[in-house]
Parts: sequence; structure tokens; C-alpha cells
Amino acid sequence: LLRNDGGSVTLDGALIGAADEAGRPLHWRGRVEVDDTVLSDGDEPLMACAIGNAGGYATLNDVTMLDRPDPTDELVEVAVAVPVVARSTFGRKRVRLEVRRARGRAVSVLPRDEKVPFLDDGAEGELNRKRSWWTEPGAWAVWAA
Repeated sequence: LLRNDGGSVTLDGALIGAADEAGRPLHWRGRVEVDDTVLSDGDEPLMACAIGNAGGYATLNDVTMLDRPDPTDELVEVAVAVPVVARSTFGRKRVRLEVRRARGRAVSVLPRDEKVPFLDDGAEGELNRKRSWWTEPGAWAVWAA
């Protein structure tokens, strides 16, 4: 179980970012930190950020964002997709997607843009300030008698 500072819980995960009508991702900027690991300092464009406790947001199109989300390990898995421009041997520009990942007990996302759309367990919202998610170990329990 993940909790967030917006006052709700997240069972599966959250996906931060959006696409236009043609399905192309819209770039946004934000600082993404997992425990003490900085995945993005907020200066470069991001295509998406996946925060997962389970596999619901593990892939984005055909790109694996979260490669081992496990709701039983008491860790949150986070990934950011960063477009990187590379030149081929013939000088052509090519854009490839770099996925940076980290696992930890908590994640914070501070958008640099005014509003960034997100889905949290399928519920739509807009991120316009810093938001944090953290694990709640043992929050789910079943008592059998």
C-alpha cells in the first residue's frame, strides 16, 4: 500500500504525464527523487514518470517502465522516461528513450511546469505542487479465526 500527501492511498501505482490527441507524449519538467536518489533534477524534459507498487503502470506503449514492482517487498518502484537525442553515423538525429529507475521507501515529484496531468490508480488529476508517495508496510492484513 502506498500513501500520498494528498490524503489518499494508492494500491497499484501512478503515472505522471500525458499525451496529445495523436498519442504523442507531452514533455514536462520536474524533480523526481526516490529516497536520496535523484532521477531527474527538473532541468531536462520528461515524457513520463511511473510510480508503482504493482504492475498496472509497468509499461508505457512498448517501453518497460517498472521492471519488478512487488506489492509485498515494502518498496516503491519509480521510473522516468527521458528523451535523448543521438546522432547516427550519417549525422541524422535520432531520439531514443532513456528509462531511469530506482526503488525505495518514498518518492517525491516536484513539477517545474504549471500543471502536469496524472493518473493515480486510474483517477485523473493535475499535479501543480510537490507530491510525495511512501510505502505503508503491513497496512493490509487479514485476520483468520
